[in-house]
Amino acid sequence: MTAGRRLVFFLFVISIGHLFADQTSIKIGYPMPDFTIEDSNREIHKLENMRGKVILFIMGARGVWEDILSWASALNDHFIGNEDLEIFYVAPMHVPFFINREFVYKKAKEESCPVKVLLDWEQSLYKSLNAKEDITNIFVINREGIITHYQEGKYSDSNFELLKGKVNTSLYIVKTMTPHNPNQS
Repeated sequence: MTAGRRLVFFLFVISIGHLFADQTSIKIGYPMPDFTIEDSNREIHKLENMRGKVILFIMGARGVWEDILSWASALNDHFIGNEDLEIFYVAPMHVPFFINREFVYKKAKEESCPVKVLLDWEQSLYKSLNAKEDITNIFVINREGIITHYQEGKYSDSNFELLKGKVNTSLYIVKTMTPHNPNQS
């Protein structure tokens, strides 16, 4: 291949590269990928069964555990009793093959997380959302299963206020919207 053809080929690859790049990036306004995931009590959770509720995922690995607990505590305290909202911590389960899952279930139940803990054994939810394990990631999914907000970073009062506003908006929008009735004037 001549130098000119290599250059044309290289430019072609670069020009179409965006079509294939970043396929797993977070897409605000797009549907949440379907998932089936279990919690520490072995209860199965599926997106299809959560429709009609606002879902909040807190994600991150053990290295940011204290921050995850701060977020989970603040969110749980603020939204306690709100039956239209489900708050979960999604744990990436990097467990060696020789560790018995029974042991993991037991340890997960012993953790003092104020929200339900989902066990992402295959990191499928992390992969589908492109969540980073070295920082806290928070996703808001509306009642229709659309990702409406993504936020990352440490807990702070200002970050909490931002997230609280986004969650309240998701909770409020559908509650106040009524279907259009053409027979009404």
